[in-house]
Amino acid sequence: MIGCLGGFIYHPKKGNMPGVETLWKGMMRMRDFATAWNAYRDSA
Repeated sequence: MIGCLGGFIYHPKKGNMPGVETLWKGMMRMRDFATAWNAYRDSA
C-alpha cells in the first residue's frame, strides 16, 4: 500500500516490487496524510 502511494503500479506478470525511492515517496505521503488527519481531528 505504501508503494502505491509512492507511485508504484503492480504488474502481476512482471512480479516486480517497489524500489527504495518509491517506498520513500510513499512514506512521505503517508506522513502528510497523518499530519492532515491530526490537524483535522484537533480542530473538530
